[in-house]
Amino acid sequence: MKWLSLVTLVSLLTHQGLRAAAAREWTYEKGRKVTATFEGLKDGKVNLAMKNGKVLPFPLKSLSKTDQQWV
Repeated sequence: MKWLSLVTLVSLLTHQGLRAAAAREWTYEKGRKVTATFEGLKDGKVNLAMKNGKVLPFPLKSLSKTDQQWV
């Protein structure tokens, strides 16, 4: 039973890590698109890491409804 709990916990943590690490296309302001990796949400801003490594904050409200729900 402990083994099953451990496997479940590791699976959940791995899934969350993959979700955060995967680059995806984000849509913001008037249909503009950017491919970036989700880095976090702070003070109403979604931090997205660009391919060049620069992390840019986007107001959550500026993202498409689909992207807002993903966050």
